[in-house]
Amino acid sequence: LYTSGRIKRSSKVVGNLLNIKPIITCIKKTGNLEVIDAVRGRKKVNHQILNYIIDFAANDQIDNIYIMHSNLQENADELEKVIQDYYPNVKIYKRPISSLFVIHTGPHIYGAVVTLK
Repeated sequence: LYTSGRIKRSSKVVGNLLNIKPIITCIKKTGNLEVIDAVRGRKKVNHQILNYIIDFAANDQIDNIYIMHSNLQENADELEKVIQDYYPNVKIYKRPISSLFVIHTGPHIYGAVVTLK
């Protein structure tokens, strides 16, 4: 994020020292990536991603959830467990993330894509 100019150098240094992880979304209308939150620690990130999935789905039924990752298999596995505990009947697939996102965010990224029925 620092290299692409989305965050300042000071944010990068403080974020690394305090283990703060940004949560990014892809804006539907424009396709732009936007930082929507920052959470301290991987477990909190996974629970925050779950909260965003719950808010996104609202009253709709979830068809599938895709966990996308770039060289973070362990993180993807942990996120899968958190989501599976909340949505035990939803199919979850893990896939490598597109290089398009990695260009803009850096090599260590993971997250979820949700499709609704």
